[in-house]
Amino acid sequence: MRNVKSSLNFCPRLDAGTFGTMGVGTGFAIAAALLAESQADVSNPPRRVVCVQGDSAFGFSGMELETACR
Repeated sequence: MRNVKSSLNFCPRLDAGTFGTMGVGTGFAIAAALLAESQADVSNPPRRVVCVQGDSAFGFSGMELETACR
């Protein structure tokens, strides 16, 4: 994603880098959504959080979603 997305458009993102860390995207997205929700108020609605990952990365972290829903 970082190689395709133009850096001219401002879009804050969390990136695991090129160290081969798979499956951290779900945890990053959950934390970012909780932070966005805690910083929201009437004049500043919460920002949308999107997690883009492949099927193997989801396999590593899919249980985090089940834990978060409990």
